Amino acid sequence: MSRFDRKPTNAAAKPPTEPAQLDPDHIDASNEGFKMLKSMGWTEGEGLGKQSKGDALPLSERIREEARREGLGRATQEAEMLSKATTRKRDDSDDEAAKRRRQEVSEEQRRRDEVLAEQHRNFYCACCDKQYTTVSEFSAHLSSYDHHHRKRFAEMREAEKARNADATAEKRSREEARRERELQKQIRAAAAAAPARGEAP
Repeated sequence: MSRFDRKPTNAAAKPPTEPAQLDPDHIDASNEGFKMLKSMGWTEGEGLGKQSKGDALPLSERIREEARREGLGRATQEAEMLSKATTRKRDDSDDEAAKRRRQEVSEEQRRRDEVLAEQHRNFYCACCDKQYTTVSEFSAHLSSYDHHHRKRFAEMREAEKARNADATAEKRSREEARRERELQKQIRAAAAAAPARGEAP
């Protein structure tokens, strides 16, 4: 027997890895993710990672079904419902003094928000429809290329509107002058025809 045919006897025997029980709807070899994992050395049934200790199964059908039922805006709706329920429960349990303090805090916060909104109104760019909160941000925006580009474009549109308005007014004026000339022509023709009708027997 050749020395190349002999198996090493001192090597530690590695216990066979039992493949994980796959989900009935597991990803097959036609899936792009499956192909990518196989190209990186992954073995079907083993876990992910260098030590094969990561997840071995895809997301279960139950999790996918819950994700499908979630719906657009469902999380926000549930958060609002929870907030309303908590507020209602707190209102029922608090006494009058606590309710009055909470209302005062709410009014104070509303007044602060109104003052901030009034202050920030000075940092609003109507040309770009953008709101800023500090002088430095607003100054940087006014000197930016985006602002100047939008401003020039708006000025071009206004100039185009003015030219169109002038052209429309000039066209209307020419039409009125033409109608006036046509009317005068008809009046002269009628005046010339009147003596001829008077001389006829």
